[in-house]
Amino acid sequence: MLSSNRRVAGDLRADTPAQRALLELLTEGLGDRLVVQAAVAHALSLAGRDDLPASGSDVIAFVRVHMMGVLTSELGPRLTIALLDDLAARLDPGPTEAVSEPPPTPTPHSGARVIGRLDLRTPRQELAGHCASILVVDAHRVTRTSLSRALLRASWDVTIVDSRAELLLALDAGESYAAVLVDLDHEAAAEIVETLVARAPGVAVIARARDPRRGRAALEALGVAKPDLRSASAPTEELVDAVRHVLLPG
Repeated sequence: MLSSNRRVAGDLRADTPAQRALLELLTEGLGDRLVVQAAVAHALSLAGRDDLPASGSDVIAFVRVHMMGVLTSELGPRLTIALLDDLAARLDPGPTEAVSEPPPTPTPHSGARVIGRLDLRTPRQELAGHCASILVVDAHRVTRTSLSRALLRASWDVTIVDSRAELLLALDAGESYAAVLVDLDHEAAAEIVETLVARAPGVAVIARARDPRRGRAALEALGVAKPDLRSASAPTEELVDAVRHVLLPG
């Protein structure tokens, strides 16, 4: 978590709660403070400003007008909207502050978001001769944004689902998953894992839990023989390494 004091993401000032919320979300989403610093500096230049706006409404307006391009370039349109939704929720804007969504990018099937299909020139992580795809189930939009970006950088394909219905649509459309990274705080975690294990008994399950012992017991009750349990606060790098460990042993 970023410091709640003055300087955040390099030389950027964060004197107000709205400024701190923006820089925290950008750092979580973009995954690198230098990238955040460059993105905000570019947006400030476009706006003709030296510092970020102070109030929540002005911060949201600043992002909508001056940062949509760079965020969409870095995250894609859907993950950009997820980040802006989280920003709006943190700053609790009035009805007129709602973040407008750009035209959606078509996806292979309704519901599940396939956020990564890497360029064929990029080496991919493979399992049994096939590109391995990772399912992400996470209660927090920005956490899953950061995690998904890290998995993509590690050359995995990534799909996000939020319900059993979305998972079934993905599976029926021919998607298959080598592993699922699941946040057990997600309200649909149990039914998603149960359904996935029933359809793909060999899937690796890596779970984040506030109480690992209870989490393990819950997953075993759902038919997961050997879940990999991690702390609810496990960093992104640890989770990516866990995927490597279970799918590419040795």
